[in-house]
Amino acid sequence: SLLDYFMLRSPLMPFQVYSEMSSLEGEQAEEQLFQLMKNREIREAIYVSSPSLYHSLIKLEKFSDSPKKNQLIKSALKYLIRMSTRPTPFGLCSGVEAGRIGDKTDLVIPDNRQFKKR
Repeated sequence: SLLDYFMLRSPLMPFQVYSEMSSLEGEQAEEQLFQLMKNREIREAIYVSSPSLYHSLIKLEKFSDSPKKNQLIKSALKYLIRMSTRPTPFGLCSGVEAGRIGDKTDLVIPDNRQFKKR
């Protein structure tokens, strides 16, 4: 029946993204950011949330070490933290999972989820 199902908000990315990013600094954090920006879902979520940040991040490699570059990296990291730790509905930074209520509690959110947008 319909009462046997539930909906659960979940962050867009797994918590592991936050764990890995929080342990990095300087060039390592910047390189990891470039790698994460190759992810289509991350790029799209940043674009929907802040088109101006998205367009600046596309050009990030052209910036030399400057306060502007550091601010862009800091802003992008804030979005990545949101996408991997907060299930609040903000743009495409989170989603909803469906589950079925049973006798046993066993909740696993797979990393390779299929994203559907409306």
